[in-house]
Amino acid sequence: MTLFEQLRSGQVPEADVLLSTARERYFSEHKRGADIRFTRDVNRAIDFVIATIGDFPLQNYTRDHARQIRDALGQGHATSTVRRQLDSINAVINFGRREFNLQCLNPFERMNIPNEGLDVEKRDPFTFLELQSISSACRKLDDDIRHIVAIQLATGARLGEIVGLRRADVSLDFPVPYIHIRPHLALGRSLKTPGSERRVPLIGVGFWAACQAIKASNSSWLFPRYSEDGSIRATHASNTINKWLRETLHIPKTSHSFRHSMKDLLRNSSCPEAIAKQLLGHGSLSVADSYGHGYSLPILKDHLQKAYELVFPNLDIPSADSWQGFFPPDSKGRLLP
Repeated sequence: MTLFEQLRSGQVPEADVLLSTARERYFSEHKRGADIRFTRDVNRAIDFVIATIGDFPLQNYTRDHARQIRDALGQGHATSTVRRQLDSINAVINFGRREFNLQCLNPFERMNIPNEGLDVEKRDPFTFLELQSISSACRKLDDDIRHIVAIQLATGARLGEIVGLRRADVSLDFPVPYIHIRPHLALGRSLKTPGSERRVPLIGVGFWAACQAIKASNSSWLFPRYSEDGSIRATHASNTINKWLRETLHIPKTSHSFRHSMKDLLRNSSCPEAIAKQLLGHGSLSVADSYGHGYSLPILKDHLQKAYELVFPNLDIPSADSWQGFFPPDSKGRLLP
């Protein structure tokens, strides 16, 4: 019988409940225990504790140990990263205390991080001229990286949300074409929060890019260079995009600025905050938010169009008819992606 099995049967004393044992149980019970990204992040934090201090019984960790971990994590990491790592450590220890009925305290709780939040880099939105230049360059180059950029520009979605799209998440044969940003946990595709799942209309250069990406992809993933079963490599895409923006277009901003730009455009087009949050996948779901399906695609499209037209006036909103030439119909007359 393994140590884990003995613990489950109550045959092992509390002194043997190691940090690694608590982590093993944590993953076995957590709803995201099979989520590759989630387990990777937790393992990174717990492995750091074990490598820096040791794999001790939970009650043997002290406040001095916690401060040592905090200070070591702070070497070369942003305070937001340190906080995320401490949160993961806290979660595992607190779970272990509850699960194994331990009476010890958690020395990692309520840990102060010096200058927390003061190192946050301000991300400026793109100017109208920059957005127009980027859109034009995307159409000219017409490759997978530019398709990712164009969809992000026209939707304000997170880069990882675009990179992790599957072909089945793109609906072009619909009165309002859209992308469905949703998790595929068994395939390694997760979202930042439950409220991040949403449908976002495709308009303008975003619609063009989605059509081009569907035609170019020979995989079930929309962008197979950066996505495959078990691995979504958004960081790789980010590095390539940011280098292109900086070195080729001479725009010293990052892909995340598309999100800030869309937020400003929605504000300046008088979009209601609730609709802006649904479009951008902002915020956590309240009890009220969990009722119904949210705003309809036509309403979302109307507000997204008003925002987009601040930069690109006289926009023609695409419909199924506007992409008839892309793909042949199936036997039932539907357009095939």
